[in-house]
Amino acid sequence: PYDGEIAYVDSAMGKLFAGLRAKGISQNAVIAIMADHGEAFGEHGEERHGMFLYDQTIHVPLLIKFPKDRLAGSRVDGKVRLVDVAPTLLQEAGLKPPAAVQGQALQDMVKSPADRAAYAETSYPTRSFGWSGLHSLRSGKYLYIQAPKRELYDQSADPSAEKNVANNLNAVADTLSSQLKELQLKTTRARSGKATIDPAQAEQLRALGYLASDSASDTDEANATTDPKDKIATANLLHQALVDMEMDQVEAAIPKFEQVLKDEPNAHAAYLELGRAWIRQEQFGKALPLLQKAVELSPDSGIAHFELGLALVKTGSWEAAAPAFETAVAKAPRSAEAHFDLGGVYARLKRIPEATQEFETTLKLDPDHYKANLIYGHMLLLERKPMAALPKLQKAAKLQPDAGEPHLYLAQTYSLLGQEQNARREGALADRMRANQSHP
Repeated sequence: PYDGEIAYVDSAMGKLFAGLRAKGISQNAVIAIMADHGEAFGEHGEERHGMFLYDQTIHVPLLIKFPKDRLAGSRVDGKVRLVDVAPTLLQEAGLKPPAAVQGQALQDMVKSPADRAAYAETSYPTRSFGWSGLHSLRSGKYLYIQAPKRELYDQSADPSAEKNVANNLNAVADTLSSQLKELQLKTTRARSGKATIDPAQAEQLRALGYLASDSASDTDEANATTDPKDKIATANLLHQALVDMEMDQVEAAIPKFEQVLKDEPNAHAAYLELGRAWIRQEQFGKALPLLQKAVELSPDSGIAHFELGLALVKTGSWEAAAPAFETAVAKAPRSAEAHFDLGGVYARLKRIPEATQEFETTLKLDPDHYKANLIYGHMLLLERKPMAALPKLQKAAKLQPDAGEPHLYLAQTYSLLGQEQNARREGALADRMRANQSHP
């Protein structure tokens, strides 16, 4: 699969370059190619990426083509950073980078090479497990990593960062620690510290093998004392379980999640993912306490509240589901899916004005939301508001032409409006689609 991904990217880039040449703009184009991260295959005990800040996951390719092959073949041996890409492109376009931009244009570095200190950080350990985040500074020949057990590597003699010399070179470690803190003070703006991830984004992250966590803040990281180095086997096991889930191997994933929780009883992300696994197995009674625990450990996590709401709906606990979805909406107000599910719960509880508001918000955020058009239209039909229901149901039928439900509800709507010919047409369509579905 990995080789296939590389081949696909290579093919896509080939199409891009061919398209630029075909349009006659290749020579004057500026093209920057880079990676967002590397990949670990067991180095330092890490599988995949996200936990550590060693070169295996931080050192990435960076290639830039300037117009008319200017600087072609030049290679910069010193450290450059991805934050340098934006000012490089802006300078090439004749624009002055905003003061907030942290990087420096690379054109000048090609002409006058100079090593630049490179900062990196990961909050993934905190957001996923409640462990300490990591911060690193590469300066000169040294790699310094700020952690509960701080690390220092002389990369001129130890390029693989195998020998931690922090205890032997305390003065160097102290100096780099001070430089790192100074850099953070200069470049970190005041921020809320909360990540906002909606359910749709969470699914996209899971499909890429990431834990979809929105539960940690800067304060959480400041209070975290567990060093990820001491827990990497647990992190690897959780990632293996996530891969199992994406491969629909739920039965293989469940014991791995359970082992993670045995090793790390406060791993809020593991409670969340194990709860989701039991939902996939339709074991809602087993899912509920796990999702309730996830909410207890991460009360500010909109994703945890959303998943709990789904489980409560599956068990018919509509009254209890409402506050769970209300919290999910409060945490992710731009999530069409969260608004839709809250609207569905309100409709079931006959709280029609609130349901109307949530469905309207859903369609404002995502006008092509099939279920929102369908369920909202049906609710309006049941409220005997056929004129309001009609455009919603028509949109639903257009969005999913092979679905019979929109046509069934449209037949009922036209009947209420006294348009019997249209009602018969839609009823016949609904019958034909039901027959097609039962005889594939």
